[in-house]
Amino acid sequence: MIIAVVDFTPEAKRYCCFDETTLKIYLKDEKGNIVDEMDFNKFNVEKLKKEEIPIIYRMDTSSCERLPRKMFILGRLFAGEILG
Repeated sequence: MIIAVVDFTPEAKRYCCFDETTLKIYLKDEKGNIVDEMDFNKFNVEKLKKEEIPIIYRMDTSSCERLPRKMFILGRLFAGEILG
């Protein structure tokens, strides 16, 4: 079974630059291996929903000690779009 994981790119994690342009959708198999990579946008999210592929939003920022305040605002925007 394939699942889609929304996460930041490795470069974003390395340089602590988190925004909507550094998000990707990673398609993973049951073993956790990445089988494909897509840009994070509304079109691709809708495509995955139509294909009934589960989407997990796992925006991991643990590689940075301190998050910028703007990140919390961005998180609220995504939550509003996802939940609303």
